[in-house]
Amino acid sequence: MENKNLYDNQPGIKELDTKDLIRQSDGSVIPVGEEFKDKVYMLIFYAPWCGHCVRMVDDVKLLAKALKNEGFLVGAVNCEANKQELDKRQINITSFPTLFFVKDNVPVKYEGARDLKSLLDHLCSSLGKCVRRN
Repeated sequence: MENKNLYDNQPGIKELDTKDLIRQSDGSVIPVGEEFKDKVYMLIFYAPWCGHCVRMVDDVKLLAKALKNEGFLVGAVNCEANKQELDKRQINITSFPTLFFVKDNVPVKYEGARDLKSLLDHLCSSLGKCVRRN
């Protein structure tokens, strides 16, 4: 089983590992990087062997590209490559992909469709990050 990252070297997307994550007092997990501070962003936990994860890669890339001028970022965690450390830190991801949208350091699990239109609609209606559509 290959642990290849799905989002290496993608503009607006940062591959994270466990050293890049912090557990908050409520048990939720957010990235610690300065680039995420005071931003609205998406955090995606994936497995490179997961068909659903692989199918949504292009839409996540397009999302990051569409919102790059808005300061939006995507943090991606390869759960296969980081499995031991995630387990050790009791970061329990039980299905793939698991998505959170984060605003003001409050992650909210996203359960909607994984296509670009649905992700953009959610960002616009729930988090106030909109892209102008012609």
